[in-house]
Amino acid sequence: MNSSATQYAFGLLRQVVKLQLLFLLLLSLFRAFFLFAFSPAQAAFSGPELADAFFLGFRVDLVLVSYLTAPAVLLVLFGHLAGKRLPKPWLTRTLQYYFIAVYLLVSIIIGIDFGYCSYFGEHTTLLIFGFFDDDTAALIKIGWKNYNVPLILALAVLYAAALVRTVRRVLAA
Repeated sequence: MNSSATQYAFGLLRQVVKLQLLFLLLLSLFRAFFLFAFSPAQAAFSGPELADAFFLGFRVDLVLVSYLTAPAVLLVLFGHLAGKRLPKPWLTRTLQYYFIAVYLLVSIIIGIDFGYCSYFGEHTTLLIFGFFDDDTAALIKIGWKNYNVPLILALAVLYAAALVRTVRRVLAA
């Protein structure tokens, strides 16, 4: 392999690490938002208790980010080993699509957990699968009545657009 192909692969891996660090920061922000939005007003948490909880959450998020990074690293290695048989833009585009898809999937799961917690007062449980067993139309009506769904959808679209733009910018650099 020539040095420019190796430099390209290492550059792409650096961009993946930068992107994953940004996503790790975003997951921590979600965790902080969750704490401030759903913790009882009378709850008093000590500093060490909060630090321990956020450190544990950071470790869980780091595991998720590591699992999301593994296929990307394998893809970069495969692309590097394939050499000139694969065009360079193919690898960058594939990584962009991969990270957009998995970040949106993780964000949707977090969004569902936010909604579930705001309605039921606890994190997502197995009861969520009863959504389709119950009177689904009635549950949707209650959701439209209790929440500003157009605003939530508009914010979700803006979030998705910002996520797509960030992934494309970081991986195109």
